[in-house]
Amino acid sequence: GETRSWLMGTRLGEVKLGYLGRAAAAFADTSDGVTPLVLIPEERSCMSFLVYIPSDCYVLAQDCGKHVPEGASFYQGAGIEIKPPWWKVAYLVTRQAVTYNAPVASVPTKDNVRVQVDITLVFSISDPYRFVYDLGVLRFDEYLRAATDESIRMLVGEVDHSEILDVKGEFGNTMLSNLNDKFQPLGVDFNTVLITDVKLPEGLAKMRQNITNLRTAKELKEKDFNFRLKELEDESRILYQQVEKKNNAQMIEVEAKTQQAQIQRDLEIARLEERKQNGLILAQEEAKVALINADAENARAEKLAESRHSTQVIKAESEATAARTNAEQSAKEVLIGAEKEVTTLKLQTQAKVKQLSLSAETQAQQIERAAEAEAAEKRAELQGKARQAEAEAEAATAFAEMRRLDLEHARLDLQQDLASQGKVYLHGDGAADFVSGISRTLASGFAEKTPLLGEVTENPVAPPASSPEPRAHEEGMVTRNDERTPSK
Repeated sequence: GETRSWLMGTRLGEVKLGYLGRAAAAFADTSDGVTPLVLIPEERSCMSFLVYIPSDCYVLAQDCGKHVPEGASFYQGAGIEIKPPWWKVAYLVTRQAVTYNAPVASVPTKDNVRVQVDITLVFSISDPYRFVYDLGVLRFDEYLRAATDESIRMLVGEVDHSEILDVKGEFGNTMLSNLNDKFQPLGVDFNTVLITDVKLPEGLAKMRQNITNLRTAKELKEKDFNFRLKELEDESRILYQQVEKKNNAQMIEVEAKTQQAQIQRDLEIARLEERKQNGLILAQEEAKVALINADAENARAEKLAESRHSTQVIKAESEATAARTNAEQSAKEVLIGAEKEVTTLKLQTQAKVKQLSLSAETQAQQIERAAEAEAAEKRAELQGKARQAEAEAEAATAFAEMRRLDLEHARLDLQQDLASQGKVYLHGDGAADFVSGISRTLASGFAEKTPLLGEVTENPVAPPASSPEPRAHEEGMVTRNDERTPSK
């Protein structure tokens, strides 16, 4: 019964009405499966002069079987009116919007799949006169069912079954336009056309349902996967940010430590450079002091020798006058040897002075290298360098004392050698230069014992017989005291 009712859909019809006051209830009564669009009141009694005119529907009136008012679509009155017996209410037409269900069974699609389509139409009657007199309810029901079936079959036949559910809205718009074109001239306006359901064959419907379920499950899984993926991405991003912050903090800490170490290194280098400069300056000062002390010792020894030899020169001049003749040749040899010795002594003295300078520079270089090595050994090396400097100072002091003793010893040897030769007389300007050169040579100091004038002239060689007589104009000659030959 339900299947048949579904296949039949809504039936439209006209219903007889006994009392005009029950018009609204009659329009709403669909218990017999018919939706009334038009009510036909009973005939009036010939003795009736009062007529009730309903206000909630269209009223079509007739006067002696002729529609009144002429030219109007319906009668405008309402309530109880006095009318003659030949005036009557012929038809009552609903003003309400009517819902019409029009199921269409076994409609073939483009790919020849039979589907069932359920359509719901909503319409209203705009011109009751034309609707009743030109169309009629029964013919409207037949025409509407046929038009609906035709439109559905035309539209469904243009698409595949897989697309029909997607184009339901387009079907409705097309059918609405078609139905209005057909029925508006007959007084019916269609407001809405809805395709409420499209039923596929049972097997195909189950298959599509399974596909839909699978698609839904896939979408759910994709959503779950995307959600989980987003969670993992968020966790990874948070973890990455934490690691990045930690790395940045560590980098900042490392940079701070590096800067601190660089500053400490610069300070240490500055301290070492300062110590190096102080050590170098100290070594240079010590070298300068040593050189100054050596120069002072040399000057003192030179002055002492000059003072002592000046006395001997004066004495020798008085004694040398008598011995000039026989000692001229010996004096020449002695003078030549003395000049050689003086030259040798000068070279040795210069070498010693240069050696002292080189020794001072070497000590400065050693102290500089010690200062550079102090960067690794730090305070222990600095103490070692201090002990080394003290030892060098003590050595310099001992060396100065040793030089002083050597000078004293050389002075004594010179006196002894002069004494062993007997009396020697030096006279003239050349004698003064000779004695002054010997004094300066002795005053410059000796690093080791050097042969002196006395050692050279210890065994004087007599002048050969063929030697020429000493010239009277030569000055500064040396003569022995056993030949008391005065100088000319």
